[in-house]
Amino acid sequence: MPEQLPVEPPTDGQLTGAKPWYESKGVIGALVTTGAIVLNMVGFNVGEVLQEEIVEATLSVVAIAGTVYGLIGRLVATKEVTE
Repeated sequence: MPEQLPVEPPTDGQLTGAKPWYESKGVIGALVTTGAIVLNMVGFNVGEVLQEEIVEATLSVVAIAGTVYGLIGRLVATKEVTE
């Protein structure tokens, strides 16, 4: 059996490989579900399939926005990219 190395938690309070909240399926899913509940309360039925489609579409929009933001940032940057 391979030797298990101890895992040290990050000391800066951040999770390793953490991502922004708006890229989390868990957060987006919770927001969409909350919205669906509110819409259901006012008489609009949002089914489970539609909720899943909204989550996927939202994540796609966030990914596209991030890409555009990165490209624009690089185009207006005043310093060279180095290693």
